[in-house]
Amino acid sequence: MSRKEKHIDLNESEQITLREGAKYHPKPEFREKCRALLLNQAGVTIKQIATHLDVNHNTVGTWINTWETAGIVGLNRKLGQGRNP
Repeated sequence: MSRKEKHIDLNESEQITLREGAKYHPKPEFREKCRALLLNQAGVTIKQIATHLDVNHNTVGTWINTWETAGIVGLNRKLGQGRNP
């Protein structure tokens, strides 16, 4: 038995914020997360988004869950995450 596909509902303000983030944010990983959320809201499945962005489907699911719990602030990389320079 498969899980129910998760889709987010964005209001106009959230869509504008994510579109601006996808175009103008200085961090590429932030822009990628914004694009993924906009695609999900448009009805694209998590697996299709993952394939399109070349990431794991669990990663896309995590981005969606983060958006639902923390909003736009949650999309920023937290201190201590990622590879050390």
